[in-house]
Amino acid sequence: MDKRLDQIRTRARNATQGSDQPLLSAAQAHNLAALTASDCGMAQLARDLCAGQAAILLRAGGDDAATAKLALQPLINLGRLLIRDGDESGHHHFERLFTAAKSRTDTVIAGIPISFSELTATQEDHRTIVQWLWSILLSDGTRALTQTGRWSQALQHIQRHNAIGRRLLDGRQTAVLAHSACGDPDYALQLLDSSHTESPWEHTVAATLRVLCRSRAGRDRPPDIEEIVERYPQAEKTVREHSAFRVRQGLCVIDLAMGLPGTHHITEAVVHDALEAEDASLAHDVLTHRTCRARLAPSTAATLQERIDASGLGQGTLPAEARRDLMESVRTSEKALKNALNPSSRTDASTGQGVAPDTGTEAPRERPEGINEHPHRHGVA
Repeated sequence: MDKRLDQIRTRARNATQGSDQPLLSAAQAHNLAALTASDCGMAQLARDLCAGQAAILLRAGGDDAATAKLALQPLINLGRLLIRDGDESGHHHFERLFTAAKSRTDTVIAGIPISFSELTATQEDHRTIVQWLWSILLSDGTRALTQTGRWSQALQHIQRHNAIGRRLLDGRQTAVLAHSACGDPDYALQLLDSSHTESPWEHTVAATLRVLCRSRAGRDRPPDIEEIVERYPQAEKTVREHSAFRVRQGLCVIDLAMGLPGTHHITEAVVHDALEAEDASLAHDVLTHRTCRARLAPSTAATLQERIDASGLGQGTLPAEARRDLMESVRTSEKALKNALNPSSRTDASTGQGVAPDTGTEAPRERPEGINEHPHRHGVA
């Protein structure tokens, strides 16, 4: 928790004290604050923070694509909060956002008015925003359907948007799982076997999906699962940012390989990866996995639980001091947002005194941070 609060505080402070991209720094601080509230189980506060930031940024009117993305990020985060809550309206949220952007019309999203006719100044910037929201619709919109078990609708969604490529990326994985879930495992396996798997992780995903599809069809497990069980503990570890993939893929393999020798070694590797990642969300995943939990030494289980407790993950509240710290950073970032959007009337966010406008500030080029759809994907470290 202390680490996350320090990250928010630093970004908010940077937005007011010499950052060459104050708008981006302020937006990142605000987005991290909303993410922290959501991780801690304070859903209403997270929604309020997203809505407040969107209102500030959207009132500024038209600008370039980078600034427009910052303005839209809180609305995207609101949709991701719906997914975290298991709300079935999540997909509709992203569809409405994309449709309004594509037609460049005015609309109201989550109670927030937005004018796509005024959001960007040029046609090129508008096309950039439409393409960006299309990618969001395909990723987050699809997950909104799959995480609520609507596989048939998810398949229709990716087919309608031509999102089933040849590589085993999100769209094709969704198609395989959807056909399997909807009672057509043979076609699911055909899709899988005709996929282009160009990287090691795609081979691993393909093997895992093949076992799952055959299991759902009541068929014998293929040799793939034995190879996965044998190779998983020794497999080359990905970069730290990909720890979530490795841990969750390992948990899936444990379920699919039940009864085979060697799964204890996978459990040990998964637990090791979760501890190395220092991510409370992964600690949560391991502790709530029945097989993993049963195999944990008491001291290891205690260490993982301590990490979750220290993060505030899912507790529904924040300690009073931590909440004051969080909200002070939010107020600082809000003032910085207003100053960056209206430099002619800038005031120091901490003192209220006027400061000279930063006429040399470039539009933000980095990707704004957002809330991930998985309810425990970003545990507070």
